[in-house]
Amino acid sequence: MKKGAKRQKYGPEYRRGYVPPPPPEAAVCTRSEKCVGCPYPGSGFICWSESGDCMRTRMEKLQNRKEENR
Repeated sequence: MKKGAKRQKYGPEYRRGYVPPPPPEAAVCTRSEKCVGCPYPGSGFICWSESGDCMRTRMEKLQNRKEENR
């Protein structure tokens, strides 16, 4: 490449009329009614257990323990 020459970009995002794909939809758990509005369904973990607890209820229990220990 000659010094001072511009590099040509060939990727699809540099072409005229390119429309990027929409972002993927967020994961939503529908296992129970408690799942509505849960901040943890997209965490990548299985958010529920056989005992009926879920990640949201476990985090709430941990928060309550912290507040009790203060």
